[in-house]
Amino acid sequence: MHAALSAARLATAVVGIIRNCPFESTNMNDISVNDIRQISDKKMHTAITSAAALVVASCAEAAKSAGASREQVSSVINMGLDATEMGDLLTLTTSTAACLRGVECLKMRTIRNYGLQNHKNSQKGAILPVRTPEGRLHNRMVSVDCNYDDDNVMLTLRKGHPLSTSKKYIIFCDQGEQKDLGYQSDEHGYQTINLSTSSGTIQLLFEEDGQYSSWKSFINYLILSKARNISH
Repeated sequence: MHAALSAARLATAVVGIIRNCPFESTNMNDISVNDIRQISDKKMHTAITSAAALVVASCAEAAKSAGASREQVSSVINMGLDATEMGDLLTLTTSTAACLRGVECLKMRTIRNYGLQNHKNSQKGAILPVRTPEGRLHNRMVSVDCNYDDDNVMLTLRKGHPLSTSKKYIIFCDQGEQKDLGYQSDEHGYQTINLSTSSGTIQLLFEEDGQYSSWKSFINYLILSKARNISH
């Protein structure tokens, strides 16, 4: 809403300033080359004014759709008409640009949080083959999430039955592919994520490409987020 109001104010200022630019009338019976240029400039002046007025109307409608009242819209339009100097126009341009950048950042944060929430829904409680640091292979209920108290990325493993206890491990990093450049597969044909944890290397094994990619991107996202938080 604030970005739309700011853009409406800027466009109104453009309309007002262009309208206040003087153009002398031309005698059509005695037209020189300079007169032709002046007529062309006047047409351009009219076209720009009309275009800016259209932007004002569009931004005003967008602001109303976002919740702005008529009084708010009228107020910013009047403020735009009060701008008469080039300095005013530059100030309004800077302000509008800042508002639009804020909208873009908010949109990207919303998209990122939505995607993260979708990942969280699929990275909890999945039954996966897991190879322990001792080299044994078990089916375990696997969850990966972030402990927001200390920013540690946690791996939780639990046996399938409801009364079983769980084991938690701090994930330090994804060791990546240990050979070649493609998906790493073990001798059973699984694609693996190799996690360096507080108890040694633990492998998560996947039969499906989509599930493998989803888990890998989510785990790496959490690890990178932790690194950014530590650096700040």
